[in-house]
Amino acid sequence: MSALKKALIREGYKPIESYRAITTKHYNICHWIMTLKKIAEADYIFLDDHSQTTDWLTIKNTIITQLWHAGAGFKSTGYSRFGMPASPAPWSGHRQYTYGIAGSMKIRHFFSEVWGINDSQVLPTGMPRIDEYLDDEHRLKTIEKLLLHNPILCKQSKVILFAPTYRGENKKHAYYPFSMLDFDKLYKLCEDTNSVLIFKMHPFITEPVPIPNEYKDRMTDMSDYPNINDLFYITDLLITDYSSNIYEFSLMKKPMLFFAYDIEEYSKTRGFHRDYATNVPGRIVENFEDMCSAIYNNDYDFEKVSEYLENNFDHVDTGACKRIIDWIIRGRLPEHF
Repeated sequence: MSALKKALIREGYKPIESYRAITTKHYNICHWIMTLKKIAEADYIFLDDHSQTTDWLTIKNTIITQLWHAGAGFKSTGYSRFGMPASPAPWSGHRQYTYGIAGSMKIRHFFSEVWGINDSQVLPTGMPRIDEYLDDEHRLKTIEKLLLHNPILCKQSKVILFAPTYRGENKKHAYYPFSMLDFDKLYKLCEDTNSVLIFKMHPFITEPVPIPNEYKDRMTDMSDYPNINDLFYITDLLITDYSSNIYEFSLMKKPMLFFAYDIEEYSKTRGFHRDYATNVPGRIVENFEDMCSAIYNNDYDFEKVSEYLENNFDHVDTGACKRIIDWIIRGRLPEHF
């Protein structure tokens, strides 16, 4: 949303914003009047998540576009969870979308399923935040800033980023079982491979990573760092599980490892809306020992990254925001859509 806002301003538009705090339960009447006034006056509405307001308010004569931030994750969400806990009702705000966006034509049917709209309504514009991410000037400035403020990263070492998604039904119950990790063995691995290990936990997880003090010369918790994409520039290996962070990281053309210790349970309780085993761009390991072994042996199934890029990106450039503005606001939608 921030990336598109900046692009709109550069193009001479004056976007109006309305925010909803996820932890706020009640708004006063003045807030609602202001919000409804903005909705009523808008010709174009852009969302970056499910808006509960659209569940009960029918919005007419307005083009509504969902900019859903997860480029190509695996976690079942929206109507791909229909009939499961936390699934939307048969009628929800998703059904009001004029458009949604995706990274490529090949994957847009996953998004149409999530939102309950037609494939033709999902436009392969690419993700707005990719524009800045792929900008060379931004990359160089970001790397300089990271090294300046994080001395641990200045070592001539391999950088491993551990960035899994959360467990639990929602933000209120989110957690990660750190007991799955043996910090003694992780530290030895870092020593043996001359590596630094960065932890970047999902924003829903409030518990700090329990790194022993004596290991903080090679391990650091950067969960409070606001933008995980910045960390990808300096990362040599990403360890994740079911997170959509693989989408941006794949553009770095570096190896990934998928620590899916609970894959059977996760598939039954949360579910996937695309086959996990055949779509991850890297090796899947189901226990801690296999994860360490893969790192020692550089065994990542790296060749899968190329196939992932081909399937998930129609455009690898800095033009996603421009396409959204041209196609949706200016009405210059390509004929083949």
